[in-house]
Amino acid sequence: MVHRYSLKNGITLICERVPQAETVSIGLFQRVGSIHENSSNNGITHFTEHMLFKGTSAHSARELARHMDSVGAVFNAYTSRERTCFYGNALSRHIPMVIDTLREMYYDSIFSAKEIAREKEVILQELLMCEDSPDEVIHDRFLAQLWPDHSIGFTVTGTEKNIRAMRRDSLIRFFKDHYVTDRLVVSVAGAINPEEIQNAFALWSERKSPGDHSIPPVPPIAYTIRSQQKPLEQTHLLLAMPGISKTHPRRYAMSLLNQIWGGSMSSRLFQRLREDKGICYSIYTFPAMMRETGLFGIYCASSHDNLEKVLRFIFRENALLLSKGVTPEELACAKEQLRSSWFFGRESAESRMNTNASHELIFGRDIPAREILAEIDKVGLDDTRAVIDHILGGHICAARTLGPKSALPVLERFFPGSPHAKE
Repeated sequence: MVHRYSLKNGITLICERVPQAETVSIGLFQRVGSIHENSSNNGITHFTEHMLFKGTSAHSARELARHMDSVGAVFNAYTSRERTCFYGNALSRHIPMVIDTLREMYYDSIFSAKEIAREKEVILQELLMCEDSPDEVIHDRFLAQLWPDHSIGFTVTGTEKNIRAMRRDSLIRFFKDHYVTDRLVVSVAGAINPEEIQNAFALWSERKSPGDHSIPPVPPIAYTIRSQQKPLEQTHLLLAMPGISKTHPRRYAMSLLNQIWGGSMSSRLFQRLREDKGICYSIYTFPAMMRETGLFGIYCASSHDNLEKVLRFIFRENALLLSKGVTPEELACAKEQLRSSWFFGRESAESRMNTNASHELIFGRDIPAREILAEIDKVGLDDTRAVIDHILGGHICAARTLGPKSALPVLERFFPGSPHAKE
């Protein structure tokens, strides 16, 4: 059973006791991400996340790390476009230590000038590492292509120019503006007593929002084409078509269609392009659902000489899907895949912690297992038909390639009349 508490300090606390667990996972989810940035400070959310591990008035960064390791705890964090999460996993007997450490980081991080200078170099190395991963590069640049005039298209890590220019006073001001308890969701799952967890977090100090955290409305996707050259062995391809938001009533139908289309080993695109034709190693589809918007994407990596074949077979499968829809057998198989995936995710305390937090952040409530499974079960062929029509019916698509040669001549043949994106 999931317990929800609205604490007087503004924190929303979500607790789930897992009887069979020996461990606990505790996550702090702050409602701030790169979508809350502007062009001059893009990367500051991610930089701030790093700095909370870099020392408090009581402990240096090294002492914090040793303290965590001394009890076998795993502390980590991540920043996304819409949220930042700090979490600790440990044996249940170390719950007080995990909570105290997270509280120290949240309230007492000092943002040392020396550590900021050092972390700039670390993040610049992270940027270089991402540049060495073409699948990461193309996904990041593609969002900027789709939304060139909105922060939803920003990279999470930011730009080299912004990182080098980052100042201590800017980081502290951003931290104080956004790390506030009335925009904080704490999710705890595992071997816990919910009332004890509630009592512990009720002692945390209140920190109110000093201002407005709203963002401008997200504009429609810019359906453009773009080809970027980079000395690689393969050409990486991304396609984007209309999608839906995280709260859309047909989100389960979208997830099931994804399994059928390109989200599994038995999916149509995987079987056709990899297994039957052998012209790629990696191909998949993905529904990118965000708070206000979304897209449906197709990714493939293959040799440059195969690009035209790849696009031809993708278009052929898409046309078949649009004209014929999915079969009852495909839908039944996808439902079993989605059910299994959901149950696999329930096996770990960390996964439950993340799922419960996501439900609160997106829907403002817990979504019980019976409701999720019932929503999966009730999806019918008419629902998948509606989603297919939404994605493919308008015949609009954005495209981007990254590879050893310019692919614009190929893209122009498949997307006649599409404007070229400018960067």
